[in-house]
Amino acid sequence: MYPLGHIGITLLLGRIVSEKLKIPLNVKLILIASILPDILDKPLGIVGMGGGRFIFHSLIFVVLMYFIRKELFFGCAVHLILDRMWEEPDVLLFPFLGLPTYEEVSCFDFILFFLQSRYAQAGELVGSISLIIYKTTTHQSTS
Repeated sequence: MYPLGHIGITLLLGRIVSEKLKIPLNVKLILIASILPDILDKPLGIVGMGGGRFIFHSLIFVVLMYFIRKELFFGCAVHLILDRMWEEPDVLLFPFLGLPTYEEVSCFDFILFFLQSRYAQAGELVGSISLIIYKTTTHQSTS
């Protein structure tokens, strides 16, 4: 998944959860957390560590976020779900299954993957629509 997918879907889910459970959530923290694993891991992949998904795409990182703020936990947890991290158990369960081995990646690899992945493309479309719904309903609820 790419930024619009992570941000849009996570914000909309956050609003739904917040309203259903009547728990106020800090939207800015959810927004940051929705892309935090990528902000931290993608640069590591470019320098040859983890291929773009590494330490910050692990359950241990998400659990750590739980103890910092519930919004950080929520955003990072949704991020891992949208990235289908269960398909990469060596990363998801890091460090318990050892160190994952990856090749170095470049920015071009991320672009190429997006162009070839229907899941990534659909995620950006759904994320964009989610952002529009989120913004539209936010505007209406504050008027």
